[in-house]
Amino acid sequence: MLEDIVEISKKVFDEAYAYNGSIGRAPDIYMIYKKLAELIVDAKCVASHYLALDMTNPFLQNSSFEEPVDKWRYVVNKDMERLNKYAKKYLLELSSLHKEETSSSFLDSYFHATSYCGFIRDSYSIGRIDPCGSMMVFCVLDTNFQSSKNKYLGQHGKINLSTLEARIELRGNIMSNCQTLNRYLKSLRSYIVSNFTIEDLM
Repeated sequence: MLEDIVEISKKVFDEAYAYNGSIGRAPDIYMIYKKLAELIVDAKCVASHYLALDMTNPFLQNSSFEEPVDKWRYVVNKDMERLNKYAKKYLLELSSLHKEETSSSFLDSYFHATSYCGFIRDSYSIGRIDPCGSMMVFCVLDTNFQSSKNKYLGQHGKINLSTLEARIELRGNIMSNCQTLNRYLKSLRSYIVSNFTIEDLM
């Protein structure tokens, strides 16, 4: 989980930092920083909340839900719904990084701008447990950039979370990707500190 966000962030930031010129308005770049920070914090919350619980955990017992898995599914889906909102906000904000002379977004190297924004807004899903089981389904960005100019940008997939081992593995995967995103966050902070004043950010 979050692999598509890690990959597109790396591509965009690497290209932006290598560009010899302005990469956007200071308030826009700071907003990207804020949205990425919020995404990381919430992803860690998702990983640390109910996601990797054993079904015998006391938090899942003696509730109004019929079975422990029903409560687990409900809470995880609430968490994922919130995380999806943060992911969408960050991915949409990322498109504001652009080349000074053309106003062309760095994302344009990989996706058609209109298709990208439409997909993120209407179809992007970082993950959701299906209603009758423990399968997490998702529809995220296809980061096979050789074919990314296609009109359809989605990559569908499933993760079977029926075992505790699978849930623990997913938690570890999320935390690992958060560490990578946090490195990008620190690099962006350094860029902001080096290139802008407080007045620029207002």
